[in-house]
Amino acid sequence: MDVVRLFRPRAELTEEERSGGLRATTWQAVLASAADGFASGGFLVAFALAMGANNTQIGIMTALPFLMQLVQVLALVVVERTGLRKAFAVGGYFAAYAAWVLVAMVPFALSVPHAGAVTTLLALVAVRGAALAFVTTGWNSWLQDLVPRESLGGSSPCGSGWRPSRPPSPAWPPPPTSTSGRGASRPMT
Repeated sequence: MDVVRLFRPRAELTEEERSGGLRATTWQAVLASAADGFASGGFLVAFALAMGANNTQIGIMTALPFLMQLVQVLALVVVERTGLRKAFAVGGYFAAYAAWVLVAMVPFALSVPHAGAVTTLLALVAVRGAALAFVTTGWNSWLQDLVPRESLGGSSPCGSGWRPSRPPSPAWPPPPTSTSGRGASRPMT
């Protein structure tokens, strides 16, 4: 099997492939959110504190994933030039989640609490953030293959197809009011 061909975009998808892809996308989103919830946030902060991180390092650690999204500019150029958006999305996911395995191994490889352990943790969080920048870039364009053009805007990335039950009321937002004159609130004209 030619791996590069597997990751190249195809001109057409069958309805069965599209439907299966949207279903897989929904489960991927659910599982990725659960994994990130368990591996980051309060758990990651507690893990960093146990390794000896100070307040500044905790702040840096929580900012790194957002700062690493600047790598999306590079990712956009690379993904566009190669056309291998699926390869970058899948490869980026493996790299991002492999970083959590390496994070879990830090206390076994380095003495804890120690500045070296905290520095390694920060580096791995940065690597994970950079990998996710490639994932986001590849994934967003890959979803355009799965979601039919006519339903774009009517489907979430997870394929739920949620829409409001009725259109928004024309009275929303309410007109601005003025409180001038005898304390009464009147619509401004």
